[in-house]
Amino acid sequence: MAQKPAPKKQPARLLSTKKVKNQSFVELFSHSSHLSALLDGLKINIYICSSEYLLEYMSQSMIERLGRDATGETCYKALHGFDSTCPWCEADRVFLGETVSGEFQNPVNNN
Repeated sequence: MAQKPAPKKQPARLLSTKKVKNQSFVELFSHSSHLSALLDGLKINIYICSSEYLLEYMSQSMIERLGRDATGETCYKALHGFDSTCPWCEADRVFLGETVSGEFQNPVNNN
């Protein structure tokens, strides 16, 4: 019997903590176990950062990819081992109010 190929790792996704009717996405997640369960069930790597680059939310898939829950740590240090923001980071645009979504492959570890 032929073996199935290993599933392809999903790239991380950057989301905004832009306010939605005076609530951040993190506040919405904390009040919606259904939304969190939905995102965890999709098996995609999602994290949310504050304007101070602190991880406020990590999907279960993202936690598994990293090997630990790094909520509360700086994204650049926890996810990539950097001492300052990543060269490819789009967060500054998000913090200025732009809606930014996308996928990327980390050039440091090709994940």
